[in-house]
Amino acid sequence: AVSTSLANRLKELNLPNSRNIKVIPNFIDESIFKPDFSKSKPCPPYNFISVGWPSAEKGTGILLEAFSKLDIPATLTIVGNSPQIDKFKKLADTLKIKDKIVWLGNVPRATMPSLFQSADIFVLPSQYETFGISYLEAIACGKPVIATTCGGPEDFVNSSNGLLVAVDDANDLAFAMHQMATNIHLYDSTIIRNYFLANFSSKIVVDKLDIWYHSGLNTNERTD
Repeated sequence: AVSTSLANRLKELNLPNSRNIKVIPNFIDESIFKPDFSKSKPCPPYNFISVGWPSAEKGTGILLEAFSKLDIPATLTIVGNSPQIDKFKKLADTLKIKDKIVWLGNVPRATMPSLFQSADIFVLPSQYETFGISYLEAIACGKPVIATTCGGPEDFVNSSNGLLVAVDDANDLAFAMHQMATNIHLYDSTIIRNYFLANFSSKIVVDKLDIWYHSGLNTNERTD
């Protein structure tokens, strides 16, 4: 399973051997998603970025509501497209924040590293994630993240790289966004990057997968 949360859900199904589930996370190519240390230190207006299919499941409405509550200079870039996007654009208009939001829609995969690098903070208030690749891409780029306690993020969001908030709670999210932006100096890009390299780089995770696969092969050989 790619996260502790998913492993626990599988164990609840009482499938054969479900007690022996191994947690091995997803990984990111560290040579592609990496920090741009030449970028100047974050300063107002703070640039929040969110990546994902705009929807209730990804917490887009909650994000817009939380962003409207901020009393600090900030912008929000939303990457991704969906059939619901016009509804969320209308909500942004109703909340009087449309001039502070950039809707990029779908972008080429090759563009994503530079988008993370140009942002100050990544935020995605999902209702549920088995893992959450986009959070990890931001962390790989040395960016602090704000996630919900929705499953996957609890395995890798910690005090050095981000904040966890309740699901579907705009007030909690707004508070976290304000706290992170006004204390952005407490989040060190090098520390965030090094945590990623030590736990989720391709070398680290592929080695774990290699051990796991060989363990399975050896078990099969013994039972043949």
